[in-house]
Amino acid sequence: METVDDILEELGTWWSFQGECGADSCPGDVLATAVPEAKPGAGLASREIAVYEALGYDPQSTDALSSATGLPADQLMQALLLLELQGLVGSAPGGFLRIA
Repeated sequence: METVDDILEELGTWWSFQGECGADSCPGDVLATAVPEAKPGAGLASREIAVYEALGYDPQSTDALSSATGLPADQLMQALLLLELQGLVGSAPGGFLRIA
């Protein structure tokens, strides 16, 4: 991935972007308003909800989260990425933590 268009193409229908622009033609404020609202639990699959509920406000390792949720590593990392893109989870030294 090299451009904003590449990222939008990968996100597909998950991203409800209402405008059309490329990396060269979009002002910064348009991209800032395109970020989806971060509402805990809104539009999350059961896997993401399980990971979100297992997280606390202290960093937890992926091993601890995998044990708590019963998810294999690949599904856990996918759920953490989606939660991070929605602004609900952040990475920190020692693992991941809830930020919203």
